[in-house]
Amino acid sequence: MIVPALVAGWVGLALGTMGYWFVGFGIATSCTDIHESVHGCDAMYRWMHVGRIGQLLLVLPLIAALVVGLAWPASRKVIAVSMWALAAVAFAWFAFYMSSAASTF
Repeated sequence: MIVPALVAGWVGLALGTMGYWFVGFGIATSCTDIHESVHGCDAMYRWMHVGRIGQLLLVLPLIAALVVGLAWPASRKVIAVSMWALAAVAFAWFAFYMSSAASTF
């Protein structure tokens, strides 16, 4: 149960921080190349900020599942599967909000 928790936590935090900055930098550069106006990229930045907040909020169910799994050993298999699912949700959310941000310009 610890390995899925560490993987899911690392994925969520890495995508919410480093992934946000690296992929976001590329998307923001493309947007500012196309829109030279002052507020041309506002929608893109809103998508990116909402996505990053959501990405970091995905760590909260992980912490709750870890606490439940440690408190009730009988539920550890179910909790471990749910943690792997949270890692998949983190990847899917990242792809969704970055593609949504990129499609605004």
